[in-house]
Amino acid sequence: MFNLFSTAPVIKYGELPKEEDKIVENEYWINTSGKALSDEPRIITKEKGYILGLGWNFIQEIESENFNPKTYKAYFKSIKLINREILINIYHSLGNIKDLGMSDNIQFNKNKTEARTFFLPQVKVSFVLTADHLVVEGIVFRMEKTLRGWKIKDIYMNGRSLLKK
Repeated sequence: MFNLFSTAPVIKYGELPKEEDKIVENEYWINTSGKALSDEPRIITKEKGYILGLGWNFIQEIESENFNPKTYKAYFKSIKLINREILINIYHSLGNIKDLGMSDNIQFNKNKTEARTFFLPQVKVSFVLTADHLVVEGIVFRMEKTLRGWKIKDIYMNGRSLLKK
């Protein structure tokens, strides 16, 4: 799905900074409040690293030339979610996303049994937001903690589930 906007459609809310920073390195994200990420390493927990890695590895695998729907059992919470037609749809949908950037911000439910991770399109230079934003564009993985570790429960692209027919 190609986006017709020349900049990302976002809504800013909450406490806005007095002096607004613009992400000039990423023309597509210039209407957000943020700044380019420094070269300093960002420290994340092992659990967060696993969750982020699960989403990132799924994207890398589904975009690979060796696309085989049978290899995705390890990623999903339920085998019922593994449907060749749905995976091919995800494959084609992800093929349209350019310059994918991963957010290290993970949203957990209050019991830490579900998590959401975010991947944004058209990220040329890594950035950090300096205000709260509502961003619908991109890929969101909804994951659930199971006895076998974190597993994908649903995948959203631009706010719509890719696992629902």
